[in-house]
Amino acid sequence: MCLDMRPLHEAQQELVTAVLRSHPGLQLQFCAKLKLPLQPRLTKVWLLNIRFLLALLSMDVSGLRAEADALVGNEDNDAVSELRLSWFQEALVPKAMHKTLITQALLQQSPAMLLAALRLLSTAMDRVQRAVSSGAWLESEREELLQRVQNCLPELNTLLLLWQRLVKEASQPAAKKGSLNAQA
Repeated sequence: MCLDMRPLHEAQQELVTAVLRSHPGLQLQFCAKLKLPLQPRLTKVWLLNIRFLLALLSMDVSGLRAEADALVGNEDNDAVSELRLSWFQEALVPKAMHKTLITQALLQQSPAMLLAALRLLSTAMDRVQRAVSSGAWLESEREELLQRVQNCLPELNTLLLLWQRLVKEASQPAAKKGSLNAQA
């Protein structure tokens, strides 16, 4: 029995994406078992994995709640509710997107890695938004899910540091241009 899903090659990723698009009910189980190497290194494998995650996170999430209810039942006790929220969290932000790895990618100097990490983070947040705005959520359940997802994503301080670095880098070329014009 396969306990981990590791679509490492482009052909495997395309096949998995096609299957999940055709059968969105499998997303919940697949995301819970997905394992991808996302150590931030500007390699073909890393870029393929980012592309695959972007495709996965862009998929329809409207059926996730029904899928979770079918898997764990829609009883209203703490154990079932906890299991359902865990599945939602893993489906919305797969474990493959470790907070540490995405944070490391955001702090890289490579513009390509930074762009890929920002796209991944943005797509994940869009997926969460689509999920919580669709379906009938209890307010407490929705808030708990948002809190769990927040704990899986990079800290706000990391994003602020990144923004400050980008603003500083953007202003440096303008300052250099100004000094070159003053010299001429």
